Amino acid sequence: DSGPTAAAAGSDPAQLAGKSVLLVDDACMSGGTFRAAAAFCEEAGAREVRGVAVVPSPAEGRKCARSWRVSPSVGSDPDYPDVTPRDARALREWDAAHPEASAA
Repeated sequence: DSGPTAAAAGSDPAQLAGKSVLLVDDACMSGGTFRAAAAFCEEAGAREVRGVAVVPSPAEGRKCARSWRVSPSVGSDPDYPDVTPRDARALREWDAAHPEASAA
């Protein structure tokens, strides 16, 4: 057997009887897998079933051209409009240390 039910029980539902179970879902999209695993644990006699899940959502902001981080602060430095303020500071330091590269 495969999937959440087998994983929840280690392929042996008897192991869940009377136990507290913590379900962890690393990428909960619809919750279907989570609900199926919880139902399986309850049917197997688990005393308590709780869960935690990571629910993905899009980041807000624009992607930094230097670090590729998505941040609402990208573009806040007028001298470096495609990067975060942190990356703008790094680029400013680089430009100061390498004036010949900035002139190109």
